[in-house]
Amino acid sequence: MYVSCGVRPRAEAPAADPSLLVLCSLPVRRHKLVETINLIKYEEEQEMKKMLVCVDGSDYSLAAVKAAAKLAAERGIKKVTLLNVIPTTPTPVGPMPTAAPPEDPEAWEVFDKPREILKGAGVEALLLLREGDPAEEIVQAAREGGFDLIVVGHRGLSPIKAFLLGSVSNRVVTHAPCSVLVVRPGLENNPSKGGAGL
Repeated sequence: MYVSCGVRPRAEAPAADPSLLVLCSLPVRRHKLVETINLIKYEEEQEMKKMLVCVDGSDYSLAAVKAAAKLAAERGIKKVTLLNVIPTTPTPVGPMPTAAPPEDPEAWEVFDKPREILKGAGVEALLLLREGDPAEEIVQAAREGGFDLIVVGHRGLSPIKAFLLGSVSNRVVTHAPCSVLVVRPGLENNPSKGGAGL
């Protein structure tokens, strides 16, 4: 479990939003995390202008989009970039796409619902489609675009699967050049009913 560095003293912290996690490199215990704060939401000194939201058509990514839309509206951010990565499978002769190529119109359909969610919050969606390893492409896109925040959905892998396969969100947190927000599905609109985590 991680939380971004520079946490305000607990006595000054407002109630945390447990559906949103700011992840960085400082390990803390789960109960302390809930007692601290949501840095992205409450740190006045942290300026955020560019947000990268990862989508793949799943309910997990839609939860991330809803949280990002709410955050963007609160921060007065008018444009948010939606990123969809088409996974590729390594082969002896190079990576092989496992989904439709970027020039295929169907590859862009995954943006339809996220774009409507953002539009409903008064936020414009910028679309970005890449091919490759999802975690690597997310990190690279964030670095190239100079983003201040990456928003990803929490897929909820079991400890064994997470250990054997690794999760995209965990890998993004480890290598991201900026803060990462991980959102649990089902809690983005009613965060008081549960916790959050990788």
